Formats: sequence, structure tokens, C-alpha cells
Amino acid sequence: MQELSLLYPEGKKSSAITLGEETCNDLSIEHICEKISGDTYEQNIIRNIMIKLEHDPEIIRYRRDVFDDMYHYPKLRERIKELLDELAYLKELERSVKDATSSPVWQLINRLQELDIYVNCISGINQSLTEHDIHSEGLKKLKNFVNAVYSESGFEHLNEDIKNLVSEIGRIKSISLGVNLDSRLVPIEVGIVSINDTPFTKPGLLSNFLDFYSKKSEIHGGTSFDGMTKIHTVGKVSGDDPLMSNLSRVITEMLDSTVKQLKSKLSRYTNISGYSLTRLIPEFIFYIRLADYFEKISAAGIPMCKPEIIDNSRRELFAEAFNS
Repeated sequence: MQELSLLYPEGKKSSAITLGEETCNDLSIEHICEKISGDTYEQNIIRNIMIKLEHDPEIIRYRRDVFDDMYHYPKLRERIKELLDELAYLKELERSVKDATSSPVWQLINRLQELDIYVNCISGINQSLTEHDIHSEGLKKLKNFVNAVYSESGFEHLNEDIKNLVSEIGRIKSISLGVNLDSRLVPIEVGIVSINDTPFTKPGLLSNFLDFYSKKSEIHGGTSFDGMTKIHTVGKVSGDDPLMSNLSRVITEMLDSTVKQLKSKLSRYTNISGYSLTRLIPEFIFYIRLADYFEKISAAGIPMCKPEIIDNSRRELFAEAFNS
């Protein structure tokens, strides 16, 4: 996946000439980017690609063909648009999953989220590319990648394991806490009394603790935690929630064996990561927004054509008048 790019053919590297500010102003690059997208983040992505002019005909043809597929298949564009938010969230999860200081519980949950989003994105991209008769080398390479995931990466087992694990974790609906107070009624210690499979809806539910069938399970009704955790309110670091930090540690201790069991199920997928897909986010945005814009131009009655790229040594331009 390292070589996969929608901007460069395999084995090709950038030899672009970057336009200067004066040239960008003469070409109204900023104005064009604002017309293409109303989002500042996307404008910067599009601008950074537009101002780097590639002169290699192979790279230009490669990009032209990817754009041509994106332009002619609006349903493909729409599906990828729907997945962009998930890919962006997947990128945010990268830090959490790799954060060694996070508790095992949150690492597990983040890993499950990562794999769940990964499954959805691969499924969506694979289905969209399969439904369309794509011609570009770039999108064909992407299609081959997602097909390989399905056939070679245990994707079906991954999908099933995620459903089972999410279902298992989803059984936890509420937590009963025990809080000790000082003489001024200020909370000084907190501990978990029980972990329940039913959310709190009325007072009578307080006694309805979870009762698992297996004695080996760490999640069961009536469990008390004898290691109460101090709540530190002095010298609190901005952005740090001591209550949630303490709860995280307590939950980790109480669910230690359960967490280890679930993590062992995910260990077979340590080499599966969706972050390789997140690297394509700027390229997807570039092609999708330009295709959307060109679609508006075409709808306004302005003729569009697919350019033929000649060898740069010829230094020639041929254009033909068009009367609509």
C-alpha cells in the first residue's frame, strides 16, 4: 500500500515545479480554489497540488485518467464522499490506538473502532469500484488493493470477529459507583460497585445488577471493588479529568481478564491497519471537488473535453473551436 497513489504512477516521483506567489496571483489560483470548495482545509489541499506543476507526460496522463473516471461516475464520487468523514476519524484514532499510556480498555475500544471503520471503508470502496467500469490505472490499483484485502487478509473473519466483540462489549450499559465523602461532603474516593447490562431508568434499577452465566467472567452483578481510588482535585492539569482517569484504571483492573481475552482475539489482525487508506484522503478530496466543479461548468453549457497529452519535447498545442 505504500506505493499506492492517485497522483503518481508506481515508481514515479515528483519532479514538479512550484509556482511562485506572483504567478499564482496572475492565474487567480486562490480564487479558483475558493470556487472549487468552500472549506479552507480542502482549499489548501487543492492549492498545494495545483501549484506544483508536473511536466512528466506519464504523470499527467495518469492524473487525467483518474479524474476522467471520477468525473464520469458521480455515484462513485458520492460513495467516497460518504466515507471521507470515516477516514478522517480513522486518522484521529491513530494517536489513541498507538498511545501506550492509554488504559487497555480504551486501547481495545479504539482498536475495535479502527477495525470497524476500516471494514466499512474497504467494503464501500470495493463495492463502488466493482460497480463501475473504471479505466484509470490509479483506480484499478486501488481496486486491486481492496480486492486483495477481501481475499488475502482474513477479511471475512475480521468482519465476524468485530461484530461479536462489539456485541460482547455492548452488553455493558451502566456502571454503579461508590463515592466516599469527607466531612464537607466533598468526594475523596471513588470505586465501582457493579457493572450492569441495563441502563439506569428508574430508582428500582439500582438493585438490578448484571448476573453472567460464567463464573470466570469479570463482569458480574454485585462485585465490589475494595481498592478505592483517591480523587485529586488540587493541582489539576488542564484538560485532564481525574474522575475519568481513575474510572479508567478501576475498570481496567476489574475487567483485566476480559480485556486480555478480547485483545487476544484481535491480535491476529495486528498487521491490518486502515491508516494506509487515510493517506489517500487529500487525493480523494482533490479529484472529487474538481470533478464536482467541472460538472457544474458542463451543466452551465460550457463544453468540456478530455485532453490528449503529447510528448513534452514537441512543445505543441492544438485546439479546435466548438460551437454548441
